[in-house]
Amino acid sequence: MKKSLLVLLAIVFAISLNTKAEDFSAVFNGDTIYYKITSNVSPYTVAVTFRGETYLSYLNEYIDSVSIPDSVHYNGNYYRVTAIGDSAFLFCTGLRSINIPNSVTSIGNQAFNTIWGLHSINIPNSVTSIGDSAFAICTFLESVTIPNSVTHIGAACFLGCHGLYSITIPESVKRINPSTFESCLHLTTVNLPDSLTSIGEFAFYNSMYIDNITIPSSVTSIGAYAFDNTIFYIHQPNGLAYFNNVLYNYKGSMPQNTSITVQDGTVSISGNAFKGCSGLTSIHIPNSVNYIGDSAFWDCSGLTSITCDAPIPPVIGNLNCFENVNDTVPVYFPCSALSLYQQDSKWSYFTNFLCDPLSINEIQTNNVSTKLYPNPSKGKSKLEIKGLNSEADVLIYDMVGRVIQKHKVNQNTKELEIDLRSSDKGVYFVRIVNNSIKHTKKLIVQ
Repeated sequence: MKKSLLVLLAIVFAISLNTKAEDFSAVFNGDTIYYKITSNVSPYTVAVTFRGETYLSYLNEYIDSVSIPDSVHYNGNYYRVTAIGDSAFLFCTGLRSINIPNSVTSIGNQAFNTIWGLHSINIPNSVTSIGDSAFAICTFLESVTIPNSVTHIGAACFLGCHGLYSITIPESVKRINPSTFESCLHLTTVNLPDSLTSIGEFAFYNSMYIDNITIPSSVTSIGAYAFDNTIFYIHQPNGLAYFNNVLYNYKGSMPQNTSITVQDGTVSISGNAFKGCSGLTSIHIPNSVNYIGDSAFWDCSGLTSITCDAPIPPVIGNLNCFENVNDTVPVYFPCSALSLYQQDSKWSYFTNFLCDPLSINEIQTNNVSTKLYPNPSKGKSKLEIKGLNSEADVLIYDMVGRVIQKHKVNQNTKELEIDLRSSDKGVYFVRIVNNSIKHTKKLIVQ
């Protein structure tokens, strides 16, 4: 027993002797800088690190200003300083200025986190990556220029930088990660590049003074709450909030028995877009949508019908996208896609797949537009028709593709009453057709 204890203590002691973050230190301009060797063969490289076993070992190691050399001599070799390591200057609250050399290509996670005295930072154009929370809680940071060399800005990188008034994201950046500029309380001007493709959840959340932001058309996904609690979002009207081709969310309180058709051309539905919308009874997703974010329909307990026109099932962010939605809700989809929906790990949550015999997303021609109301209905609805310039047939199909009613309309027809009270409850399709028009709407009878 004693022998085992001695062995255990010896192991713990040995580990404690080898858990220091630094491999060596060297003095530069009066400051002792600590280094971790990242390559011990030519070309020799090091990362700047913190002193001791953890970043809490020596708080406030640096005061006022610090300069980092581009190379350091150790054991007969010159090591190039290529990185600021994780937590290297974390909690150095007394620092006011930092000089980063052009040799540095990456800034690690939390590298400069919680440096309250830092007012500006010059990131050299050698840097390609800035880690998670690298400058978070630098409360008084007022000025930062992100060079075009940077391709990655980590999550929460500038979270809580209250002093920032403006930020320009370079063209080299394709994604803004979650919480990158969350709670930057004085941020008013944000310039986003045309190269941007996605904006992560909470990206600008609670940066309340952002009152105008241009979201590039290149952006195809926006995370949940990315713009919530900003003047920009507050000024959006209630109802469906679209940012270009992204359905961001439903803003405000949704009325009961709401049926929503997502507009054509929408490419993604943001996370939490309809979270808690118990008044939502049916959703129609066009074939342009290829991504649905986390928890988009979480707790939409009133859903009775889902229609998705996409021949390839849209990617779903996570399994609780339809949390608290009845798994027996009918899901309508193109007939050719049955096996794809059944085999998809997320869509297979549902057990009631129904084949849609018609394309209900056909291109409108001759400027014809229609509106069905009420929809869903108790059996009686009206079809409003605009732009019809010649005679046409109105065909009513059931779910197996049978024509159950046929009507004639012409250019003078403004409205047609459709009575399905004698038919079963379910989904029907109303098609206007002639030599130049094929125009279809879905009608739900409850």
